Amino acid sequence: LFLDQRDNRRRFLTGHIAADFKLQNANAKLEILNTFAYTCSFSVVAALSGAETVSVDLSKKSLQRGRANFERNEISLESGAHRFLADDVLEVIPRLARRGDFFDAIVLDPPTFSRGNKGRLWKVEEHFGELLDAALSVAAPGARVLLSTNCTNLDVVALELLAGDILKARHQSGTFHQEPKMPDFPAGHGATTLWLLLNQA
Repeated sequence: LFLDQRDNRRRFLTGHIAADFKLQNANAKLEILNTFAYTCSFSVVAALSGAETVSVDLSKKSLQRGRANFERNEISLESGAHRFLADDVLEVIPRLARRGDFFDAIVLDPPTFSRGNKGRLWKVEEHFGELLDAALSVAAPGARVLLSTNCTNLDVVALELLAGDILKARHQSGTFHQEPKMPDFPAGHGATTLWLLLNQA
């Protein structure tokens, strides 16, 4: 259930993400990209808040469980508003960019270590920057990007410095927000998370 992410998920359920955008069109739909989605808990809460979602994970089995979680929460999959892509995230994002897809919120919660397509080695300490840089190519103006990792060598300061360097290289700007520490998680336990709030222009 990844209880250490509950406050980050709550930002979707309580409408914080939508409120950040000050949407003028009541019929507008937020577009959410959930990378390394696993069983799609972020996608479920985003969908419950009315967003359209794209969930990406290399594991077909995990995404099948994600679909089941949508159904358990009585979220219809018939409209096509929720897509599930069983593929390598770093290969999917460039395809989304070529299609002109842009997202109002992006969840980056990769594993510490894994192998992608064709045996490509993934190490979060080495490749998180590459992931964030790719994600920013499909981030809409004013997008909210969740940076999350269980790697103990990447703390909040390291994530902020990493993101700041990438923003500077891309000539973009933004601010950062961290949810308050949860009282039932001792120090050193749970994922390290940081929200990157991109500026509108």
